[in-house]
Amino acid sequence: MARAVRIPLDDALAILARVACRVADRVADRARTLPRRTVAALAGGAAAYALLYARAARRPRLTLGNEPSLVRSIVEECASLRAVYWPHPFHVLCGTLGTVYQGTRMPFAAAGLVVPFVEQIALEDGGTVALSWWRCPAAARRTDVAVVLPGLNNSSETGFVRALLQRLDAAGFLAVCYDWRGVGASGPLTSDRPYSADAWRDLDDVFDHVRAEVGPRCRLFLAGQSLGGSILTKFLAETRTPYPVLAAAASVSAPRAFAKANASLDSGVVNKIQNFCMTLPMKLGYALQTDPRAYDARVLRATSIRDIETALICGPWGHADADAYYRANDASEELHRVGAPYLVLAARDDNVIDFSDSNPCPDASLVAQNPELVACATTKVGGHLSYLDLRGASWADRVCVEFFARAAAVVPPVDGDAPPPRRPSATPKAPRVKKRPSVKGMLIGM
Repeated sequence: MARAVRIPLDDALAILARVACRVADRVADRARTLPRRTVAALAGGAAAYALLYARAARRPRLTLGNEPSLVRSIVEECASLRAVYWPHPFHVLCGTLGTVYQGTRMPFAAAGLVVPFVEQIALEDGGTVALSWWRCPAAARRTDVAVVLPGLNNSSETGFVRALLQRLDAAGFLAVCYDWRGVGASGPLTSDRPYSADAWRDLDDVFDHVRAEVGPRCRLFLAGQSLGGSILTKFLAETRTPYPVLAAAASVSAPRAFAKANASLDSGVVNKIQNFCMTLPMKLGYALQTDPRAYDARVLRATSIRDIETALICGPWGHADADAYYRANDASEELHRVGAPYLVLAARDDNVIDFSDSNPCPDASLVAQNPELVACATTKVGGHLSYLDLRGASWADRVCVEFFARAAAVVPPVDGDAPPPRRPSATPKAPRVKKRPSVKGMLIGM
């Protein structure tokens, strides 16, 4: 049997240095043989790219009320919101490229991360959702609960969702992902109501269950991504959960006006292609959960998200059509009812949500509705739910964790006079077990 040869560290470094020098010499020799026009073109391209990057690297634009406020006292202590956001090079060219790059990394972003504990919850109408805890709440001595509300086609089995859970856990929060009906760890649909923007209607009962489980000093910190952010906004406007039990919230890349957001997805060839691509994971999830004998042909033929909403969502949730569905779940003019500090993160180059100057819900109009509690931070680049920095980590995740950490220090603790939760109608359906990502979940989340 051959023996392994051990090379001293100094000798190994010397070998690597010689190899690097030879490679550098060959590259230099090749460069000398290039035509001057080619060298000039490469240099010009590099200079143009450097200029684009310099223009993209900016501090986020903060929109706050003019007077001192609770949300201002929190935001002004967040270092990431006061510093320059140095984006990943892919973000410089266009938001779509940054988003696609983030999507290709999703199946591998959670490699090596601890799998969460899963608790399935039965709702009053027979539906099932799941709480995917980063650590078992029965064993953890933490009362600040950070809940991640994922976007369309994402769940606790999505890589970047797990990366956010890990960051929240490292910051001292009891981190948990809420898996919507029929998504991720929730398992197959157990009612005729699939996941939709109406999901905010389930949250009060589920959070009552969380408060009853964690204890009377429980405080909630909610992070919504994309459609999860829109659901979060509607929930904040409608919830009966009091402050400071509901301590703070943040949304990332959330649609602000549903009808406008849907119209932008159907305008232009590129957007239509992107809209169709977004329906594919939805169709896959539908095909995996439905008896082939009961397939609705409208779903399989759908070329847009609106088509699927019309076929699957409007009827079970009680909406006459897609426009009525959008109106019922649009909270863009209801932020005056938000009762906790709320940070809205967006990127101007978002390739899914329209944040252009024609947007009917600009930052200033959102903040003006509730300057005491609502703040907006908008970056020049970042794509949709991407916001990768130079190291490939999520800048938006870092901001959310900082915002929650500062809010936890500013928001008063829950005292004994806080109203107790109602007897929750959401009840545990299965014991907590360690759950590994399923192939189905990873495919749907891609």
